[in-house]
Amino acid sequence: MTNKEIIVEITSQVLHPLGFKRRGITWQRDDAEIICIVNFQKSNYENGYFINIAFLLRNDDSPSNPKEHQCDIRFRATQLWPNESTIFEKALAENKEACFKNALQTFLIEQITPFIEQCAGYDGLRTVLQSGISELGLIRQSARKALCLAF
Repeated sequence: MTNKEIIVEITSQVLHPLGFKRRGITWQRDDAEIICIVNFQKSNYENGYFINIAFLLRNDDSPSNPKEHQCDIRFRATQLWPNESTIFEKALAENKEACFKNALQTFLIEQITPFIEQCAGYDGLRTVLQSGISELGLIRQSARKALCLAF
């Protein structure tokens, strides 16, 4: 299997039961207040992928299938979990299928899934961002205002 095929298989197994739908190597969950995106971005420099986690605050002008870069709040997994991301990236670089599958599944279950569940709804997202991680991502001013966050 290719790395991309492994990403699709494992990520679908983990995120589909949580209500995510796949488009390419992007998974999206639509809630009443927020669209959550988990996106794998191919590196231009190596045989690796970046994991992006993004949130779009719903409003009348929200696209129904936003791209990660269109979201109001964006994080890269390597910023949120630098130590765990290194383990995942090392497994990918070693090009050993079983090792990569296990590392990806573990990373999704132990890091990404709890994070996106904590960010459910405006209240959850606000609480997580106020915990100090807002400096690790990109947050549009309009989202800061909507969530009553300091500028």
